Amino acid sequence: MRAYCIAFVVACVHDACALPRRTAALSPSDHLHEPESALSLAAAGHSASARASDYWPCKNGNLNHTGATTSVAPSNLASPPSWRWISDYPGDVVRATPLVDASSNIYLATVNSGRVLKFDANGHELWRYSTVGRPFNNSCAAADPLDNDCADPIISVPALMGGHLFLVTKRGSVRSLDMMDGTERWRTETADRTNGGGCYAVAAGFSTVIVATKGGGHAATGAYSLHAFEPEHGTKLWQFDLPDEDQGAVYNVMISLLASPSGNAFAVFCSAVGKVYKLDLLTGEAIWSVEGPTPGSFGTGGAVVGPDDTIYATSNLAAGNGTVSAYALEDGALRWRVDLGADMPAQVAPSVGRLAGPTSPLSVVVSAGTNPSPLGGAEPAKTLALDAATGALVWQYDMPLWHGAAAGDGFPEQHGCAPDSSANNAIGGDGVTYVPHEDGRVYAIRDADGDGVISQGEVSSWGFGMTFQGSPAIAPGLLAVSPCDGLAAWHAHH
Repeated sequence: MRAYCIAFVVACVHDACALPRRTAALSPSDHLHEPESALSLAAAGHSASARASDYWPCKNGNLNHTGATTSVAPSNLASPPSWRWISDYPGDVVRATPLVDASSNIYLATVNSGRVLKFDANGHELWRYSTVGRPFNNSCAAADPLDNDCADPIISVPALMGGHLFLVTKRGSVRSLDMMDGTERWRTETADRTNGGGCYAVAAGFSTVIVATKGGGHAATGAYSLHAFEPEHGTKLWQFDLPDEDQGAVYNVMISLLASPSGNAFAVFCSAVGKVYKLDLLTGEAIWSVEGPTPGSFGTGGAVVGPDDTIYATSNLAAGNGTVSAYALEDGALRWRVDLGADMPAQVAPSVGRLAGPTSPLSVVVSAGTNPSPLGGAEPAKTLALDAATGALVWQYDMPLWHGAAAGDGFPEQHGCAPDSSANNAIGGDGVTYVPHEDGRVYAIRDADGDGVISQGEVSSWGFGMTFQGSPAIAPGLLAVSPCDGLAAWHAHH
């Protein structure tokens, strides 16, 4: 394992899916797999009669987007997956996270072909939904990107709630599908487009569906507007536009949804300049916002809310160093910040979970490293675990050194996945961290002996020859991953 120098600077500061009919009561259709914080337990208490909870209903697995679950998935990735599906549309791209329902069925959105597909746990296709027309390929785009004969690409990660799947297309069409058979229930237009430069996650919880769009008048990459809808008919509830003076869009945004014991609900997210926002979910108005470590810097990381009512956000300094910051959910007060060092930008959101059993301390796991480039040289990267209370290093694993374009994205044929160094990681109930990497391999990492050193026997991996944008999904006995050309799963009961 090759070692790299890291500078840890920890600043210790004092220590902590719409509402139905637009009220403060929570809907029985809301997710139950919230992390066990005071805020999320309030939601679970109102949802005792809910349908069986979906195992991985959105990117990073739950409304707080912690990327962690109590479910245990296969972790010996030296063995091949149980099955693999590769898109049958030439040039298609998959950037979405697989979603897993309460029956371990898997849902996957594709970009260029504009499709959503449902598979059972054994890889049998159950249905497919298409936005319209032929694939959105280069010839289609050259003719007219908005040609109605072209499929409308799905560049977002959909979300599941209450037996329905919610998505937004590149043209800003928000749609609801029946999870049982894939029929379209409703669609509504945002009068705006999503930006093709990112992979945004739909948020669905507390009877609210939120999508991100480009925002009027903005030509730059990223999204500047959030739109909220009620889930039964698609009626628009509110719109939040990022202030121009903030000088930053949201990019690959994940919007965490949570409720207080009093029943008030909130949305939390992070912009591309590291600014963290907390919104009132009822009105869309900002409750507070806090600047990132370097206003004006750029990063594609994000924010998640831990079960300790702390917001953990990744962003970058002006020099390119990645950072992980911990903020109090109540008022945004900084609790600690870690500098990941030179050549280690933090371009994906962290995960928050327990790495040594259900009673072990919380850890924040983040992957960092230089993004792949066709003309680039060596691209060092690492995955590391930090103590959630202090930011102190728990363990670090240096990813195998990679050079040039990401696996499957090389010249002369460019697949067009354009990933970060690693995709968002996921943490299983046994403490295994799953990391999809630019080299086309998925890694399973666990410090089994707890010595703070990841030895060779504590890592396994499987290579697909294709890189990743989507993060893994976990259900009992099931690990689903989405290489940029399709879907694969390890199924313990296959």
